[in-house]
Formats: sequence, C-alpha cells, structure tokens
Amino acid sequence: MSGGSALPGTPCDDGNESTINDTWNASCSCEGVSVNCTSDAGPDGSTCEATIQLQASGIGVWTGPAGISFVDPTDPTTLASASAPGPFELTWTVSVPGCTATDVMIATFNVGIDPAFDFALNNICTNSIATTPWTANLGGTFTSDPGLVINASTGEVDPSTSIPGDYTVRHAFGGACPTQTERSISIVSTPDATWAVPDPLCTNIAPIDLNAMITGDTGGTWSGQGITGHFFDPNGRVGENSITYVAENNGCTSSTTGSITVVSAPNANAGPDASVCGNEYVLHGAMSSGLGQWTAPPWIELVPNGPGSAIATNVALGTHQFIWTVTDGACTASDAVLITFLDPGTHLDVDAGPDQELEVVLSTFLNATVTPGASVQWSLLNGSGSIQEPNATSTGISGLSVGWNTFIITASLGQCVGDIDTVRVHIRDLFIPQGFSPNQDGDNDLFEVTGLGAYPGSMLTVFNRWGQKVYENGSYNNEWDGRSHNGQELPNDTYFYVLNLSGADTYNGFVVIKR
Repeated sequence: MSGGSALPGTPCDDGNESTINDTWNASCSCEGVSVNCTSDAGPDGSTCEATIQLQASGIGVWTGPAGISFVDPTDPTTLASASAPGPFELTWTVSVPGCTATDVMIATFNVGIDPAFDFALNNICTNSIATTPWTANLGGTFTSDPGLVINASTGEVDPSTSIPGDYTVRHAFGGACPTQTERSISIVSTPDATWAVPDPLCTNIAPIDLNAMITGDTGGTWSGQGITGHFFDPNGRVGENSITYVAENNGCTSSTTGSITVVSAPNANAGPDASVCGNEYVLHGAMSSGLGQWTAPPWIELVPNGPGSAIATNVALGTHQFIWTVTDGACTASDAVLITFLDPGTHLDVDAGPDQELEVVLSTFLNATVTPGASVQWSLLNGSGSIQEPNATSTGISGLSVGWNTFIITASLGQCVGDIDTVRVHIRDLFIPQGFSPNQDGDNDLFEVTGLGAYPGSMLTVFNRWGQKVYENGSYNNEWDGRSHNGQELPNDTYFYVLNLSGADTYNGFVVIKR
C-alpha cells in the first residue's frame, strides 16, 4: 500500500456509482458491493373509468402531470385518477443509495359519449306527425322493438306507420367506451270519431240522442249548435247545423264534424175546446203549410166540409176528442180539440169568480169560468165600473167606486139553457182612526190605517204634545202598538201624526192612546 496503509474493511470510495458500501479489502483495493438499479412502471393501460389500476414493481414513488392524483404514490399498484380524459405519462421512480432509476407508462383515460335522449311525450298518437327526440349528443344508433318505425340515425319515430303498442327505444355509441341508454314510449291508436248524420229533422220533434248515431268509438263529447250534453234539439234550428264529435283514447283525440239539416214543421191548430147543443159540430182546422186531415173516434162520422173543415154528425152526448193532422213533406204536426156535445135542455156552467176586497185601488180583473164554447156577456149590476172586454171570460175593470160594485155574467150556447152568476168588488177607502187601546187584549191594539195596503213604503211619524218625536217608521204597515223608539210604553195621552203616503198625499192629525 503506497503512501500509507489501510486496514481492511474500512470505508473507501471506489468511484463507481453502481456500487455501495465501498471498503478496503485485504489486497489493499477499494471494492464495493454491486447494486441492481432498475425501474419497471408496468405496461401501458387504458380505462373507460375515472381511475386506473397501476402495475409497477419494486420500491419507489409515482409522479405524474397536473390533473393526475394517486391514492398512495409509494404503492406500485395504487389507483391513479385523472380530472380530464386523455393520455398521461406516469413515472415510477426507484431510488436506492447509490442508484436512481425511472420508468414511464402511458395511462389513457377514455370517456364514453353521453347517449341521453328523450321524447317530448311518452304517449304518441298514431295521427301525430313524426317526432324526433332530444339528444345529449348527435350521432350514435337508435334501435327499438319490432313494430316501431324509427330512423336509426336521428331517432325520428313515424307513429302513422308504426303498430300501436309499448316499445323500448335504445340509443348507443360505439368506440373504446361504448355507451347506451333507453326510454319507453307507447304508440296509441287514434280513436274513431265517425258518426252518421241523420236525415233532415223537423223542428217539432223531441231532441235526438246523438250517441245513437256513433259508428266509431263511444264515450266522446259533442259540441255545436243546439247541443245539450249528447242531445240535439232541432227546435228553432232551421237550416244547417254544424255538429262535432270528439273521441278520446289515452290522451289521443280525433274529431268528425257533420251538418244536421233542420226543416220547419207545419203548424197545426185545431181551435179551442168547445161545447155544442145537439149532436153535430163543424170542425175548423188551421195550418201554415202542407195538407191537413181530421180524424175522430171510429164511432163518429166525419163529413168533409171544404179546406180544413169537417162536420161531426150523429155524435153521442158527452166529450169527444178530434185530431187535426197537417203533413208537409217529411214533417207532420197535429193538434187535438175536445168538443162537448150537450143535451139542448142542459144548463150551462158559469162561475163569475170569487168576490174581491180591495183597498183604495179603483181597478181590478174579473176571471170567470164557463162551459167551453159558450158566449158570455158582462154587465154592471150596481156601483160603478167600466168593463174593457164585455164578451170575454177574463176582462179588466176600471172606474170602480168606494164601497160595493156588483157585476153579472151571462152565458149562452145555442138551444142550451143559459145561466148567470154575479161577483162583488168591495173598495175600502183610506181611514185613519183617532184612537186605539194598546192593552194587548186582542182588540184595537194597533194603530191600523184602513187602505194602507195600497200605499207600500208609506212613512208614519208620531210626536207628543211637546213636539218631541216618539215614533217613526219609513215603511209603515199598521204595526205601531203604542210604544216609543226604545220599546217603552207611551203614557195615555193625545199624540200627533204625519202620514206620508208613498207617491201620494200627506195626512196630519191626532190620535189618542187610551189603555
């Protein structure tokens, strides 16, 4: 050993970085232990997830670019995550005393294309236009169950050529990371809204049930002129009437519109009910258009008597019905009349009506009932009064006088025995009493003004002898019982009143309360 001596085993530096623990040996040479300094980061890899399992070996540490994170950087098989898709170089570094080695693997993070899509409606009617779904990304392929007509590129569904039913529609993307999603839709049959328009209707028939006209699907709704629910009323609907029927099936609707023609029905008037003395009567029917004909019970003979007229002969006594029927095209109308055939010795029925009791008013109406067909004559028996229609069973009367007015009605019919009846109309004048006795004995307990009923809304004001108001009523109806405003009994005394009749005169005077 030149220049000195070294003890074997003492440290030295042999200048070789691939050795460690350098020491002097017995030959006076500096010798170290060789080190195996290699790094294996494992194979490159790719994933469709956000993480990838690494496969390095040995003892070392992982490093990577921004956006890469490791669960445990010192774990050779740790999980690496990427914040964005793409290829990333990940480095596995092995470092031992005297040795540092690195190896790189390429980790590729792939992202599948979002296949999300949806239709505006899950139920698509067969009478709808073709519908295209919304998609998160263009492209991909659409597929579905057999029976649904769908465009594989756009997802457009043609409901008019598809078979009604429930379907699953799928949208898929291929590539390194295939994706797929699906939606359920239903193709719903359009309901059948057909209905048969009826033949022209006459205005005098009852409302018709339109549901009976449906030839398609029932349960829909009707609308249009003359419609109430599912009935059409032709009355007053002469001409063309537009009617629409709407059928519905699981949200799908269809409609059919038709026009119902309504024609005017003829007018048939058999005349008023009547009575006749004897067994023969001349019937007279009126009509607006068309042809008319009289019919009677089979035991009664009818003899034609010119247009609209027939003579009923040899008729048994009693009341019989005769029918006047008018036909105009497809429309008919009929009217019935009751004719009573009386024995010539029969007394006629006549009732002038009940007697009347009126307050102040000087006019009224008289209503009598007599045998049908009889002629009547009103006349004044006593009192006063002007008869407006002396030959009518009901007539107005004016110019009545205060007190009793009597009227007489006379009925006559051919050879039948006539009869008379009377009716009396009593007019009560306005009377204001000068005293009353409100002692609750049921006799003269109220201040009653006779005839006040003819003046509703009249005002009564009462003062005591010192001019103080003790009672007032703006719509007096004979209810003052001798009490003041606060309900206290007024003392026996003389009081003064002002009675203002509604729309008429004002009366002043005094009234004595004496219990």
